Amino acid sequence: MNESTNHFSKSYPKLIALGVLFLYLILSICIWHRVWIKGPTTWIVNTTGDPSQNVWFIGWFAHSISTLNFSATLHSKAMFAPNGVSLLANPAIQFPSLVLTPFTLLFGPVFSFNLAVTLAPVLNGFFCYLMCRHFNIGFLGSGVAGFVFGFGPFVSVDLHYGHLHVTWLWLIPLLVIIFDEIFRKQSRNYILNSLYLTLLLIAQFFTSLEFLAIFALMSLFAAFIWAVLNLSRLGSWTRTKGAYCVKSLVLAALLSIVILSYPTWQFVFGPTHLNGEIWPNIGKISTSLKSFIFPHGESAGVRFVSGGNGDFLGPGTLFVLIAGTFVFRKLKVVLLLASLLVVAVVFSMGSSIHFGHLSIPMPDAILTHLPGLYDIFPSRFGAVIDLVCAGLVAVVIEQLLVAKSRSEETEVSKTARLHSKKSTDTAGARRWIGVGAVIVLVIPMVMANQWPYKASNAGTPNGLDNITHVLPPNSSIAFYAVPSGEEAPSMIWQAEDNFSFNIYGGYALIPGPSGRATESLPLNTFTFLLSAASLGVLSTTLTPVDARNLQHTIASQNIDAVVLTVNSKNYLTLRKDFALALGPPILATKDIVAFRS
Repeated sequence: MNESTNHFSKSYPKLIALGVLFLYLILSICIWHRVWIKGPTTWIVNTTGDPSQNVWFIGWFAHSISTLNFSATLHSKAMFAPNGVSLLANPAIQFPSLVLTPFTLLFGPVFSFNLAVTLAPVLNGFFCYLMCRHFNIGFLGSGVAGFVFGFGPFVSVDLHYGHLHVTWLWLIPLLVIIFDEIFRKQSRNYILNSLYLTLLLIAQFFTSLEFLAIFALMSLFAAFIWAVLNLSRLGSWTRTKGAYCVKSLVLAALLSIVILSYPTWQFVFGPTHLNGEIWPNIGKISTSLKSFIFPHGESAGVRFVSGGNGDFLGPGTLFVLIAGTFVFRKLKVVLLLASLLVVAVVFSMGSSIHFGHLSIPMPDAILTHLPGLYDIFPSRFGAVIDLVCAGLVAVVIEQLLVAKSRSEETEVSKTARLHSKKSTDTAGARRWIGVGAVIVLVIPMVMANQWPYKASNAGTPNGLDNITHVLPPNSSIAFYAVPSGEEAPSMIWQAEDNFSFNIYGGYALIPGPSGRATESLPLNTFTFLLSAASLGVLSTTLTPVDARNLQHTIASQNIDAVVLTVNSKNYLTLRKDFALALGPPILATKDIVAFRS
């Protein structure tokens, strides 16, 4: 780095930060350009269950706030009517929805969703950049670290499915900064740091409970590793900074408990709460040794939760990390980050690791038996891997590109010019190595990602608004195709219609007969008919007796209307069946056919 560049970076840090933010934003817009060109109010990445669910959550939160029905942000009867759904038992992203509420009220939930997925890598990368700058890393190393965390495989894979609860990760770097303020710097009044920490914990609680638990777990490991690396200074730290640290953490804990006590009660005991484990065999939703090296490294006994490898690093990145750790192993921060990386990798591998037919138990098997931790997907530790990798990469690049040897700083006399020239040559070589490291890091990550993202039309079908005008407010409508993980556009239509009707069914976790989590409606004549149609095994129309039974079941479920989408599987057979049971349709357009019960 030449002298003029170094002077500019020191003189205009805020300007450089804005430049980094702008570059991240331009890159993200390019990645998402299809939805922004085609129409961000009607087009999204796809209309499968997860993106549709996120649009629904964003719209429902804004609707609840605008109607001053604040309790509805925790439990809603607009989905799975009439019992409803616990939003705390689902990834309802209340905090991101709160941030997006002005845009939702002005432009609709689809626009807000597109804005959220576009900003996710930008904010993640920018706050990772600020985190690195907080630790005095140069702007170039911090910028590369921000790219690794914000645009790395973990975020990129999950953004394809609209998983805002695991892609709005920018609170994590802020939590790292505030913990450093509490444990190390202590430059502010402890009350102020406690307030900051409380706000961040509450925001993370209403973004992702899963990542709140992961951050808490990794914080304990970070504290333990730091203590081991600083055993000789531990007594001095306890005497000089221990009291400040304890007061800050205790006050933040008390404030968080008071504020989050009611939402926690709702989560554990509230209406439609869930009992026990949510996901069976969660330990298999993990990474593998292959997944770190190959973009599609799925192994036997392992499956990816988001349909892609969010834990891919690549041989180049692994080489930079391993070589950098070895070369700069005397730096305690390198040892700390490398140790945390190993911990995150081990937990990401799930409850067991497979070598051919051999299965070896892993530490994550313990988490599957601990309350509050047994529903953590092991593969989610990929976000921690990306963040720690980003920090380690920043330190390595800093040492290669920016850090000067003592001979460069002190040997300025004429008698030492020869030594100074050798030092300059060495520094130049280190900088070229640093540039090579950046190239090796960035190119594989870009090539492995599914960029640019696709776009699908999520516009409301022709005629749906006519049905909602005919029916009383908050009527319960059953849609076919039934909302599921494969397809759930009706949830988007409901959100875009500002929740003038409720949905019988939906795509969310609800308690089954035993209180355990399920995504399925109770089995009856009506749901059996829809399931048979969706599976493609419905080939004959109903008998008059079956039609009367169907009519009775629909009435007993308090369903006010049934809406069939014209392009759905077995549509023609279902139309005949519902005509026998409910009479002629009240509306028929090129997109939908509606029957009133």
